[in-house]
Amino acid sequence: MIISNLLIILICITGLAHIISHYANKKKYVIFFKTFTTSLLFILSIFINNDFNFYHKVITLGLFFSWFGDVFLLFPEKKFIHGLISFLLAHICYIIAFSVGIEVKSFLYIIPLIIYGTTMFFYLKKDLGELKIPVIVYI
Repeated sequence: MIISNLLIILICITGLAHIISHYANKKKYVIFFKTFTTSLLFILSIFINNDFNFYHKVITLGLFFSWFGDVFLLFPEKKFIHGLISFLLAHICYIIAFSVGIEVKSFLYIIPLIIYGTTMFFYLKKDLGELKIPVIVYI
């Protein structure tokens, strides 16, 4: 319990440091605090619960992929696709985890997501170049 509380405090501090660094335009601090915060979230996920059930495992795996996404995006000119794939895998993990036990009687809830995704794609389309297909898959 003490470790979990300490990790939560550190996550808040490093997350805030990341935000402050971003707005202060301190790129090397942004990079450090972003990846460090994700690392702490991953570690917290391992220590927070003695019952390592399916939900917990999938969330932890999602955090693992998110960490890789953050690391790959440290080198966007060379590893952008790797980061995109890592975050896609993370989001798939989160969708699976948050969907367990939910009965879906209507897919109407997905319409706003489709509208949002389509809008974002058309907004970004002109700048995507050869990344159009990977971005469509990600969306």
